[in-house]
Order: sequence, then C-alpha cells, then structure tokens
Amino acid sequence: MSSWMKNGMFRMKITQSGMDMTAGFTWQHRCNRVLALVAGVILITCAGCRTDTYTHSRFRERSARLTTVALMPAQIRTGIRGDLHCHTTDSDGKDDLEAMAMAARERGYEYLAISDHSKRVAMARGLDAKRLGQQIRRIDRLNERLEGIRLLKAAEVDILENGSLDLPNDILKELDFTVCSVHYHLNLPAEKQTERILRAMENPYFRILGHPTGRLINARPPFGFDLEKIMKSASERGRILEVNSQPDRLDLSDVHCKMAKEHGVRLAISTDAHQTSELDFMRFGIAQARRGWIEAKDVINTKSLEDLLVCFSAGQRRTKEDQLFFEVVT
Repeated sequence: MSSWMKNGMFRMKITQSGMDMTAGFTWQHRCNRVLALVAGVILITCAGCRTDTYTHSRFRERSARLTTVALMPAQIRTGIRGDLHCHTTDSDGKDDLEAMAMAARERGYEYLAISDHSKRVAMARGLDAKRLGQQIRRIDRLNERLEGIRLLKAAEVDILENGSLDLPNDILKELDFTVCSVHYHLNLPAEKQTERILRAMENPYFRILGHPTGRLINARPPFGFDLEKIMKSASERGRILEVNSQPDRLDLSDVHCKMAKEHGVRLAISTDAHQTSELDFMRFGIAQARRGWIEAKDVINTKSLEDLLVCFSAGQRRTKEDQLFFEVVT
C-alpha cells in the first residue's frame, strides 16, 4: 500500500514501511542527492551538495561513511516527542495556533513550540514585545482547553549585529525558551560574527541557536565564523544548537552534528515549519542527525515535557554541580 504526498517544495512516496526517497526533489531545489543501498535501506547521502563542488575527495569521504551507515543510531526516529521551532499566522506562517497544535497532536507529539519571528524580521511581520505578550496569553488560554498536546511559548529572536537580542528580557522571561537566530548582516568578518553570537549566548534567556550556519543549499553558503568556538561556549553554558529540517537548510550539516556530539553539545531537531504540512520535514532533520552519529540522548526534544522544561531552566551558565545536574536530567 502506498500513496503520494505532494508539497510545493518536494514530493515523496509513502509506503507502509516508510518513505521512498527515490521519488526525489523537484527542480526548484536542484538538490543533487546520491542514493545508496546499504543493508536494504535507501538513504540520502549528500544533502544538497553542489555538483560543481562535489570533488573526488568529497565522494570518498561520503563513501567511507556509507561503509558503516548500517550501524548509525536509529532510535531517534521514534524518540522525537515534539517540535521546537514553528511559525504561525502571527508572523509569516500559513496556519494559526490551533491548527498547528492539532497537526502536532495528529503526529503523536507531546508538545509543540510556537516560535514566531521577532520584530527585526519586518518582512515576516515579526512580533514586538506587545504582540508577543498578546500571543503568550492566547497560548495560555488555548492550553487550558487542549487535550493531548501542550503548546510551548517561544520566539525566534533575532541576534542583532552587536550581539544583543531583538526583544527585551522583560518579555523573554515570560517564555518557556527562545530560539535565537541570525538573519541579517551575514557578511560580517568571521571574528566579528563569532563574537556577535558568543555575546548573544551570554544572555540568560538564550536557549537554542537556530539554523546555526545560515546556509541555504545551492543558494547561500554558510556565513564565516568559528563554529568550534561557538560549540565550546555552548557546551559550557548549556546552550543548544538546532538541526533545522527545512530541505533548503539542513543546518547543521552531518559533519557539524558529529562535531557537536564530540563537544558535548545538545541538539534540537526542529522543522521551522511555516504550515502544518511542513511538520513532516522532521524526517529530514533526523536523517541529517543520524549521518552525524547523533543518538536520541543527544537530542533535547526526545525528552518528556517535564524533563525538557527542567533542562531549559538549567540553561544558564553552569557551575560544576550544575553541569552534573544538567547531564542527569537530560
């Protein structure tokens, strides 16, 4: 039994046993995928690699990973309990709060975070403090009558050029957590870009770094910065890095996922969904994380709602005792 699911961005074939990735992407994304059959499983191995930069050494690197791909951790597939990054009609999303909540519940999620843009992203009708406060109250009222799903109060807060956050702490403290992202001034010198993000991470309400490298596959390369330095700071401060599942982002890359694991940095696999159907992008982020040898224990949204909120509350600068506590609850 199979059926075809279509979306403006891609199409895929769903079978009883899962997704048939051989259906491929449409020309708009021009994502060149190399399909490999390993242990009876078809995997996408080269997410969005440009043909003009796909050198023989890159091929050997990917091929080496395929020789042991059957050993990659698989438990993430069924371990995701919620999505920590999505948008609604309050900013640039196409579906409202309740529609997104119902779609998440249908997918078996325990929680869904509403993280609309902050005011700096004016083209997306980003929220200022007043509008975000109004949304927070609407989410509270909606949670009172929702069954089987909990909406988390979040925001995708812009990291400004000087490293400050786009919204004041007075409103950020009312949220369950923040996703903090760079959308502007992508061409800063690497040292300045690094310092910008490090300064943002010092904010006590910073929790997740959204689409960390800023890349758009086949459209925009990652911006220049010292990602390893960012990861070391994230590990020290209890910050989380996102694996953004949007097909044109897939950010972090598989290589950077593995780097995060080596630095002890927790990840959030999120869809950045702008409509209910995009919640299904989660499978792409999971595949990306698995290629980076990420396990369920490395992913923050495999935690129960209670443990997740405890982890977020422990996300400020940690002492040695705090570090042990964070490791226990995660």
